[in-house]
Amino acid sequence: MAVALQALAAIPHRINGPDPLGPDRWPGNLSVTLPVDAGRLIAALPGLALASGAACSSGSGRPSHVLAALGLDAAAARRTLRLGWQPGMAPDMLETALGTLVAAVRRLQ
Repeated sequence: MAVALQALAAIPHRINGPDPLGPDRWPGNLSVTLPVDAGRLIAALPGLALASGAACSSGSGRPSHVLAALGLDAAAARRTLRLGWQPGMAPDMLETALGTLVAAVRRLQ
């Protein structure tokens, strides 16, 4: 998780849910709101497996009630990605993926 937080520090973002380093965070899972539309970002990163919103509303086309309960309005929900990785993933692979994500956010801003 620390690798993800370091990479995201380079761009404006909001971490959603429990403290990313706390005991209530599921390992290898992060919901993050970014300054660009999640759909545009996903389209710009065909080599990464990304998802927008929250899993409970996946494919519905409606803003997630979970993101709303976390205090996100509809516009922020459209800028939210779910990032996931295996806890045993090699740090260099995660750094590369996150570096690609950060570069794409910068391009799209």
